[in-house]
This record gives sequence, C-alpha cells and structure tokens, in this order.
Amino acid sequence: MTNHHIPASLRGLSTRDLEQCTTEELRAFLAGVCEYRAGLAQLHRKSVDLVKETRRQRVVSGWLAVGIVPIALGGIYASNFSDYGGMPETKWLYGWPLFVGALATLCGTLYLVMRRRGWMEA
Repeated sequence: MTNHHIPASLRGLSTRDLEQCTTEELRAFLAGVCEYRAGLAQLHRKSVDLVKETRRQRVVSGWLAVGIVPIALGGIYASNFSDYGGMPETKWLYGWPLFVGALATLCGTLYLVMRRRGWMEA
C-alpha cells in the first residue's frame, strides 16, 4: 500500500486546504485514497482467510486426537501376546466389552474436552 498516487503537496491536508486545490490534484488524491482502501480490503480478506484456515486445522487436529486413541490402544490390545503368557483380560468373559467400553468412554471424553475448548467447531 503505497501512497505514490497522492501528491506530496496534498498529504496531511485539512478539508479547508483541499478546497483550494485544483481538480487534477484532487483526482490524484482520490486515486491514492482508493488504492489505499483496496489494499486494506485485500489485507482484511487475507486475515479472514487465515482465521478460517486456522479453524479448519483445529477441527482436523481435534478429530485426529480423538481418532488416534482407538487406533493406538486397539493395536496394542489386539497384538498377539499369547507367546508371552497373554494378556489376562483377553481371557476374561467381559474383557473385550470392557475394553471397548473404556475406549468409547475415553474417546467421548476427548471429544467433549475438544468441543468445550472450541476445537470441534468449524
């Protein structure tokens, strides 16, 4: 945003001073004002786009945080540990349902915490 279109003689003048200027000087002044306004509008659009992009990144990060928990715990829990004595909870009658319930509770809690902090809203 340069002010090279505004003549140096018109910069910082009051309304009374502008009344004494020629038409060409005023046109040059208005052209500079229009250029400055267009630059401000472009800067505002870029700022709004940056905020929207940041919000999108937060939503994706929040869902990734919620989604990585079942992947990681399921990978560990479903591993074949039978050669090492096995995981005792896999032999329990309610071992798997308890694991799935705990996993759902953990994911639900993560989701609620992320939503409360504004990470799940686009």
